[in-house]
Amino acid sequence: MDRRTQILPLLEDQLYGTGVDVEAEYGLDSLWAAVAPPGPSAGFPSQAAAPPGRPVGSPHPAVES
Repeated sequence: MDRRTQILPLLEDQLYGTGVDVEAEYGLDSLWAAVAPPGPSAGFPSQAAAPPGRPVGSPHPAVES
């Protein structure tokens, strides 16, 4: 990956000397844990989790025509 598109080196520079563990705080594992759905199952929600007429992952209710 091109270093110009990586955020962790920039955060390490910005947070140098603060004592923040950049990888633990902002690394991929930390990000996945922050967006993981609550509960024992991991991954994306099933179609059954969506309200009727609203696709899974849709931020807005479906428009009725």
